[in-house]
Amino acid sequence: MRLDEYQRMYELESSYWWHQGRRRIIELLLKKHIPKSSKPVQILDLGCGTGINFEILQKFGIVKGIDSSPAALEFCKKRGFANVELADVEKLELPDNTYDLVTAFDLLEHLGNDEAVLRRIYRILKPGGLVFILAPAYQFLWSGHDEALHHKRRYLLSEMHRKLSRAGFQMKKRSYCITFLSLPMVLYRLVTSFGANRRPATSYVILPKWLNSFFISLLHLEAYLLKKFNFPFGISILCLAKK
Repeated sequence: MRLDEYQRMYELESSYWWHQGRRRIIELLLKKHIPKSSKPVQILDLGCGTGINFEILQKFGIVKGIDSSPAALEFCKKRGFANVELADVEKLELPDNTYDLVTAFDLLEHLGNDEAVLRRIYRILKPGGLVFILAPAYQFLWSGHDEALHHKRRYLLSEMHRKLSRAGFQMKKRSYCITFLSLPMVLYRLVTSFGANRRPATSYVILPKWLNSFFISLLHLEAYLLKKFNFPFGISILCLAKK
């Protein structure tokens, strides 16, 4: 990803509705699915980016982040998170049976061989360990946003389920998400994907404060409902699967 995009993310992630809503989804699902343990939960955040998700993950255990971008890791350190490592996820070699939870938030769509990485994640998880995946949904929504972030694909939920199953995982939770705001986002992506409107840039739209807060509230409600239900469509997919 380009340095200017990392800078933009770093500046917006704390307050922008998309990021705040997703962090709430992550937090509530981890509360439900991580078993209580007397030992510290060992967590590996693959493709940790600027480190904003550490704020949630460190509530559940000891977190290590890995990313292939030196710029991303510098932003992690600016946030005060030093337990990070520069590495190519597709070439990463870690001891088997090491982690209780591996997260891959907006990672797999960047990789040439996502299934090889899923098999690697399976090996480094302890028996009973969890992988938590978030990824963009629907190839028809491909836009300049994907190009700016150097995506290689978008996913159907059924496709991700098949890939996890082939890697050996047992599905615990699968759903589309960012559902309540999917209609305006789909319209925006479609409009900006044609002709002169299409350009490689992330689709941040700076909203009035009240509207940004309203969108956050909607996604907080969605996060609560996701604990109980699965949604049949949405802008992203989420999967929690067990070794």
